[in-house]
Amino acid sequence: MISHSKLLPLSYSSLKQFSVSPAHFLSYKNAQRKDSAAMLQGRLIHKLILEQDLFLEDFAVFNGRKAGKEWTEFKQNNITKDIVKASELDMALDVKNSISNHKKASRLINDLQATEKYFKAEIEGLEFHGFIDGVGKDYLLDLKTTVSSDPHKFSRDSWNMKYHLQAAIYCHVTGVNNYYIIAVEKSSPFAVSVFKLDEDLLEYAKSELSKLITDFKEWNGENKAYDHKIALDYFTMYLPEWLK
Repeated sequence: MISHSKLLPLSYSSLKQFSVSPAHFLSYKNAQRKDSAAMLQGRLIHKLILEQDLFLEDFAVFNGRKAGKEWTEFKQNNITKDIVKASELDMALDVKNSISNHKKASRLINDLQATEKYFKAEIEGLEFHGFIDGVGKDYLLDLKTTVSSDPHKFSRDSWNMKYHLQAAIYCHVTGVNNYYIIAVEKSSPFAVSVFKLDEDLLEYAKSELSKLITDFKEWNGENKAYDHKIALDYFTMYLPEWLK
């Protein structure tokens, strides 16, 4: 069995995996994460929009082919930085400009009092940590890059990704209950939509958070997947109603 204390602190990402199954949670916790192009793109966009003054501290732009002596020397000279191509920077600037041209999104960004705010806090006896994209005077802000910011599609995607669970954690640790998401497409036309989570959704999210915390405390540490809550060692598959 695994000691729960060795698996703390929890985060939105790890608790989301636990909501799938303990096996997914343990896999997430034990994984050696490799950087991907999508992750780099996300960091680049967040940096330009939320912390532009720190861009040169964390990023370097390479104009050329990533091969040969010039590339090797550039990497050595910027070993502590994320290296992006000029085309990747241009794309991120297009995203930034699109948000700047959106009345509500730009106001939410400009009125922030803190960005990338780290927290470590206790929720119902369990330690959590994470970074909140933006903290305003009376609201929290989350910036999401997406394939589509169409309100209907993104609402479904948000539900499937459990962004409401992330909101519940952040609202709990800050005591702030106004939660906005800026969704911006990562390819042309870089469309922007702003969402505010309503009271009913936040209340549901808080109850889901509480239930997951209870489930985590009651979990015996077994590395079980989808069958971790059933009495038998198999699932019953029924004749579909439509087929009847």
